Amino acid sequence: MLAVSYAIRQFIKEHHVIIMVLLLALMIGLVFIFIVPPWQHYDEPGHFEFAWLIANQEGIPSPGTYDQGMRRELAASMIEHGFFDSMNFQPNLLAQDEPIWIGFSQISDQPLYYYFAGIPLRFIPYTDIVFQLYLMRIVSLGLYLTTILAAYGIIRELIPYRHPVHWMLPLSIALLPGFADLMTAVNSDVGATAFFSLFLWMSLCLIQRGFSWPKFLIMAIMAVITFYTKNTVSLVSILWLPVLLFALLRDSRRRYAWMVVALMGLVALVVVFHWGDAANWYRQTYSNKPTRIVQNQSPFGNYAFDLTLDPNKSPPRLLQVLPRGTVNALQGKTISLGAWIWASEPTTVRTPIISDIQHNYFQDVVVDTKPAFYAFSTTLSDTLTRVYVLVTPSSRSQDKQVSVFYDGIVLAEGAYPLDQEPEMSNSRAKSGIWGSEPFENLLKNPSAESAWPWINPTYDRLISENYPGRPALVLATLLDWSMADWYLQSTLKFLFQTFWGMFGWGHVPLVGFRPYTILGMITLSGLIGAGLVLIRRQSHFPWEILFIFVLSLVIIWGAALMRGVGSILGGNIFIPSARYAYPVIIPTMGILVVGWLEVVKKMHHFIKPRMLIIYICFISFFMILNITGLISIWTYYR
Repeated sequence: MLAVSYAIRQFIKEHHVIIMVLLLALMIGLVFIFIVPPWQHYDEPGHFEFAWLIANQEGIPSPGTYDQGMRRELAASMIEHGFFDSMNFQPNLLAQDEPIWIGFSQISDQPLYYYFAGIPLRFIPYTDIVFQLYLMRIVSLGLYLTTILAAYGIIRELIPYRHPVHWMLPLSIALLPGFADLMTAVNSDVGATAFFSLFLWMSLCLIQRGFSWPKFLIMAIMAVITFYTKNTVSLVSILWLPVLLFALLRDSRRRYAWMVVALMGLVALVVVFHWGDAANWYRQTYSNKPTRIVQNQSPFGNYAFDLTLDPNKSPPRLLQVLPRGTVNALQGKTISLGAWIWASEPTTVRTPIISDIQHNYFQDVVVDTKPAFYAFSTTLSDTLTRVYVLVTPSSRSQDKQVSVFYDGIVLAEGAYPLDQEPEMSNSRAKSGIWGSEPFENLLKNPSAESAWPWINPTYDRLISENYPGRPALVLATLLDWSMADWYLQSTLKFLFQTFWGMFGWGHVPLVGFRPYTILGMITLSGLIGAGLVLIRRQSHFPWEILFIFVLSLVIIWGAALMRGVGSILGGNIFIPSARYAYPVIIPTMGILVVGWLEVVKKMHHFIKPRMLIIYICFISFFMILNITGLISIWTYYR
């Protein structure tokens, strides 16, 4: 008994900092649980429904499954708690022949988090639905504490004992209001964040301490759990291999691990990426060949667009999104759109299509085996927001395979004679004379003379099915930044704001005088400081650990940034929030905390404050930030 008592005292003495941080996080988490009204987190009704169905039915619910009685009670609770007060809509609680509306269903998500969240409901199936919601939020609270514990474990592996980062990192994560808000919600992002954090911790232990079967099995289990929690963290399927290499090949053999990692990266680039697609044109369908081809009959240059109609596949679709400035200039204007079109045999195809999301303008034409010019004019709406030009020869599959070629696609402002061919100034078809009138072609690369890389359709489809976002579209956006610069700027701003704190469904901002401007300056100082640390200590850096962390950061933050790019092409614009990037909260906040400490060290050349004062300022900043977040929620919903 004395030995147990002594062991407990020693444990508390050694880990008293994290124990205090966890107790503080527990209190903060409970406040967030009860200060946020029911159902006022991202898609919380849908997440609750999935967990409820798992807890109250046998097996995993299939898409389309619902319980009308539960939905009626949930929708009534949403009405009672003012969910629809700012909406011109209320669900019909008397509906019989269709599911009562509670928002987006999450039943197609990975199920593991919902098993955890629904455990309490198995013991209290007939209690009030809001009480059940709070119990699920408490399960999320446990995962919130788990993430903070993982941060402590990771930093202890990296930095010597009693370094201030040991308490600064977990404390900053615990007091980050945006994070505390999300991690006390019913949402699968909670599970993704906690389980991926544990996976990073176990991976770091393997790299630092070397291979052992117990640590490897724990890492493998966490990798599987993470994979079946949410697709935003499915990248563990590629991270475990370099972790294993770094764990097995240590010291003088470490260079062989780097060689293997570099070789795998090179092979991946060769296998996944090919060259030869028409630049500035985006694939919407999967195809095993490039979208441009050398064509002897091409009216301009050496290349033409090659879109093959195959009876066994969906018709190919290739599009170009017009920049926002061009769209604004075309509002209410008449445009002319045309192209030289021919095919491997006579057939009926579509001219290029111009779409303003709600309307498509095109013509069906009969083409021969020799190029001929086809065009039409139309007047666009005066309320345009997005416009793209789509090239697809048909809306349905053909009876046999036919190759259709397009060249010199022309989009010009104004009405031009449709029975006359434009005379292009050069092979790139960027300008010319049309019916004795000069014109500028509003399209990029209209004759397919310029090329860029494309993604092997097998891997494009595989990644699309297991990870958010379409790789082909993401690649095209990165290569054609001007197409989506306005969208990416809006997304970066929203990711930053929601990272620090923007609550509810991303519509409740922090109160105060320009809080995000101040937080922006603080964030920038941390990033600059982290860069100085990297330069100053590069010879002592654990590069294999940095590689794992940077790869995680790039993939998860990158996926969050690009998650909604597809919405530019149609439907409602979707701006993703930082909850998709929270699985890498530990390396993200680690970079900022280390950077801030470096900035403080540099300040010692000019002023010499005691470190105790610096630590008090650090704690005060995060306490004030957290309290500001709680005040923001309270004042908005009161």
